[in-house]
Amino acid sequence: MKRVRSAPARWIKEREHIMEHMGKKVTVFGSFVVDLMGRTPHLPAAGETVKGTVFKMGPGGKGFNQGVAAHKAGADVTMVTKLGRDAFADIALNTMNELHMDTGRVLYSETTETGCALIMVDENSSQNEIIIPFVTFEATFLYFSCFGHKGNNLLRHSLTTASSNLC
Repeated sequence: MKRVRSAPARWIKEREHIMEHMGKKVTVFGSFVVDLMGRTPHLPAAGETVKGTVFKMGPGGKGFNQGVAAHKAGADVTMVTKLGRDAFADIALNTMNELHMDTGRVLYSETTETGCALIMVDENSSQNEIIIPFVTFEATFLYFSCFGHKGNNLLRHSLTTASSNLC
């Protein structure tokens, strides 16, 4: 039997906040990673190899996902994130362009790659995840301080602690 999970209370609260501000300017300071998701009948034990049944690759990152959700809910979103100069960055930019989101506040690293998340999900929807943040850890308050406005700002705690504390 498939387990049905309800949304955590914090997600519901974040959604309500976003819905409350539809049509308003929102600046999202958050990370982008490419999600690499594989589904398998059971999660592997240490040293075990299991055969997967599904593989999907797409845009992710808590901050980026919130920015897309706010945009789809009708907010005028300015997404502030940092990417490498690589194929994973193209996934972020292509997604933002397809959704007609502003890419003018996207920052780039010439030396560090865009991050990714390796996600394994079993048939019961249990999952293990490895996050490889790469360029996300380069993002600091100094990059973000000039992009904020007097509207609504969302800051994801998944950024570096130093960035979060300063904002």
